[in-house]
Amino acid sequence: MMFFAPLLALAAAVVVSAQTTDPAIIFPDSTYVWTSGSTGTVSWAVANIMPPTCGDDVNTAIYLAQNNAVIGEPIATNFSLVRGTFEIDPVPNVDATAQYQVALFANTSDPTDAGSFSEDFTINSA
Repeated sequence: MMFFAPLLALAAAVVVSAQTTDPAIIFPDSTYVWTSGSTGTVSWAVANIMPPTCGDDVNTAIYLAQNNAVIGEPIATNFSLVRGTFEIDPVPNVDATAQYQVALFANTSDPTDAGSFSEDFTINSA
């Protein structure tokens, strides 16, 4: 019985360290205005990006959001977080408001991934 206790503790440590950490979104921020149908840029911090998501081009996603809740389907998927930026082209055709956010998910296959949300910003109609 004593043999299994250290193995169990090690397994728990590995599971905890494998949890997804989403990078902080740098922009868009509250000063940004996107226009539906044009190109919008999402940028995030690349410091401290750790495996397993550091260079993978799978299971990453960007969504539009409001009130820290995603809206609909992703607007970008399967890109490397190491890039630190992604062009959304075209910006979705949505109702104009100053209450949009983008949500960045580093690993959509991880059910504990809560995403990283930007500040509110504006999307205008075309």
